[in-house]
Amino acid sequence: MPYLDFTYTFCWIPGLILACFGYFWIVGPLTILVLPLTLISFGLLYFYQKYAVFRKLHLSIRKNFLGFILFILIYQLIMSPVSVWGYLQEFFGSKRVW
Repeated sequence: MPYLDFTYTFCWIPGLILACFGYFWIVGPLTILVLPLTLISFGLLYFYQKYAVFRKLHLSIRKNFLGFILFILIYQLIMSPVSVWGYLQEFFGSKRVW
């Protein structure tokens, strides 16, 4: 996971910012083609958890389509840099504040 977080933080996010300004050096228009695959994989995970996990625990999942889309688009943008920061703190043995 650290490799994926480092790659996402130092390649994908800067590439996305560059693409917003018209420089498609890392991320290009064809990158949009992975969004359906992402929606399918998260959709499958959602249905698995809904029927195999939450039902056994007698829990329900709220139907929030906008929240689902925002989760897919924004969650990794926040979590990867935070994870990289945690990896660096662990590597250098610095004190972590929770």
